[in-house]
Amino acid sequence: MTDYCFETTCGNCKTSGVWERLSNQNILVVPCTGCAEDNNWTWNGRICLGVSGISANENREQTVDEFAGLIYDIIQPRYDMNIEAQRDEFNEYLNSVPDEVKSKYKNLCE
Repeated sequence: MTDYCFETTCGNCKTSGVWERLSNQNILVVPCTGCAEDNNWTWNGRICLGVSGISANENREQTVDEFAGLIYDIIQPRYDMNIEAQRDEFNEYLNSVPDEVKSKYKNLCE
């Protein structure tokens, strides 16, 4: 990705991303979580967790706590951890998130 995104085809970013006006152009400052993930959890040269859920309603990036809670409450329950392939798929996803989020998620599981 470029340093600044002036347009996007992502519907989630268009409707829920955080946009700012700079030099008469709209700039996507915080993308949706999917686009943040696709960009290796970085945006505009910094770690970015994206916009999701509550943070979208508040026009801000989600916090580490919110993202870990999302994984714990919504993402992980979609997988049947008794099925090895699903457990492996979830663990692969979990290993892809930033370390701070992964650590906070593991704390929630204790």
